[in-house]
Amino acid sequence: RGAGAVWSSRAPGFRRPRARHAAPLAPRGGPASPALAPRHAVLRRHPRACSMAAETPSFAARVAHRLSSFGPSIWTVFSPMSKKFGSMNLGQGFSDMEAPSFVCQAMSRAVHEGHNAYAPPVGHPPLMEAIARKYSPEFHRDIEASSEVHVGVGATGIIGAIMQAFVQEGDEVVVFEPSFDIYGPQTIMAGGSLVRVPLLPPTTHDGDWSFSIDELAASV
Repeated sequence: RGAGAVWSSRAPGFRRPRARHAAPLAPRGGPASPALAPRHAVLRRHPRACSMAAETPSFAARVAHRLSSFGPSIWTVFSPMSKKFGSMNLGQGFSDMEAPSFVCQAMSRAVHEGHNAYAPPVGHPPLMEAIARKYSPEFHRDIEASSEVHVGVGATGIIGAIMQAFVQEGDEVVVFEPSFDIYGPQTIMAGGSLVRVPLLPPTTHDGDWSFSIDELAASV
């Protein structure tokens, strides 16, 4: 779908692509022009569906240009190093204890009682209500579970959804550093750019991290 694709006009539901640089259609009854191979993907007919097929192994390795600045995740470096040298890993929340027995029993009971399919997209209502009860005192207001709580599968997925929902093309996202390493890539994938404000280390053994108000104001 798009530039560099060769389309068969005999495919069910065929419509001529409107890509700016779309390649010409393959001749009826014959192969595509040799000039187009092997650099282009071909949409081939199938009894039930059309599928894109790569004519070169490198096709699968081509990624979107917005990913070109991404390097390896820090987790792929620190966790293997921690395992290699036997250090205590404080990075990914790996537990050094077994899950409590009552948690395992509750999970097993839920599965055997039929609670083993997709939950509602926004979350399981009893869980949403529990979250609302937990955080209402902390936010000093009543949180409405049905409209203000959304349950996800983890921080990475939730942060990604937030970035995609609220960051417009060209927006700047201010992040205090050091920060969770997913903020940068997800901001870029949403079309934004990252503005970093450094956190200042404590000056005493019982002090807190802080930041410069002037530096924050200058970044906005």
